[in-house]
Amino acid sequence: MTLNSFALLAYNKKLVTSFGVKAAFTALMITAINTSIVITSTTPAVAQEAVFEGKDKWLFAGWEKIDNIDNIAVDNSLDLIAFASAELARHDIALISMIVPSKAIIHQDKLPEGLNLPADIIGLNDTMQKRLAEKEVTSVDIFTSLKNLPQEEQAFFRSDFHWTGWGSEAAAKTVAEVIKDKWSLKGKAGDGAKLGEWTKERRFGDLAVNFMTPAQRDAIGREVFTVRKDPPAETLSLLDDAAAPVHVVGNSFTEPYLGFSQALSYQLDRNVTLTWNPGDVGPWATMLQYLGSDAFKQNPPQVIVWQFNEGQLHQGPSTQGQWIASSIISDTEWKQHLQTYLINTRK
Repeated sequence: MTLNSFALLAYNKKLVTSFGVKAAFTALMITAINTSIVITSTTPAVAQEAVFEGKDKWLFAGWEKIDNIDNIAVDNSLDLIAFASAELARHDIALISMIVPSKAIIHQDKLPEGLNLPADIIGLNDTMQKRLAEKEVTSVDIFTSLKNLPQEEQAFFRSDFHWTGWGSEAAAKTVAEVIKDKWSLKGKAGDGAKLGEWTKERRFGDLAVNFMTPAQRDAIGREVFTVRKDPPAETLSLLDDAAAPVHVVGNSFTEPYLGFSQALSYQLDRNVTLTWNPGDVGPWATMLQYLGSDAFKQNPPQVIVWQFNEGQLHQGPSTQGQWIASSIISDTEWKQHLQTYLINTRK
């Protein structure tokens, strides 16, 4: 079974939300998708399968492109990001792109023996950051923040596709530093989220649950998920419904359970709102969904943080086999929709 046979589907419920961070602390547990996919090897060849096993029972997603780069496709996606940035700027809205590096690049030491990543794959983050700068897009480079986490605070879960709460918060801190340096945000001190205490729960990661047989999953074993508890109820307020100067658009890496928007709100001390979708909806459709929403029309933010995954940036709005059917749209139509939504936005 090949990479293109799979859409990134971490959840069996299509959920899109736009809400104040303070109202978003209910942990959303990852739900299992029953599959019968069998992994028969841990050799480098399985890098093109749904999931492959590395050292110390680490699992990696085969759909992230770690064997070669389609430079034309990647640059096309970066052009679309630059187009969105320029169009938003015309309406006095700043765009920040945040590209989450691939798990296989951050945790190369956990890849299978004999699987050595090409130099251009290892350097892809730097390449994309340079290209975005050339296209005058503000992009926050979170690679170093994730790579330099203490050993006991790893950036990604061992058996899950997603980053950890520590990785999420390290990224949020880096993004917040850029925002505070470049913009004076509306709102007032005290509007930011209050973070709950860290808590631990032991369970299987989504790569083990969704893509392995029960026997293989049991062999991989459960792992400890360290995430934030809900904050005390008395710290919540009516500010949830207030206009926010910053809005996050992303996939399941930004869902409330992992805490990115909460941490960003905490670091900025301002309300932050969020629109997220499961990964197979795609970043292009999710951005249009937010820009076409009443929330955006009535209260456009000062800054939009748009989250991407490095291993999927070669896939544009019209990519077949990766996004759900309702998300597929040509580049031209995508641009037209974006412009139309912005024209209809309240100044």
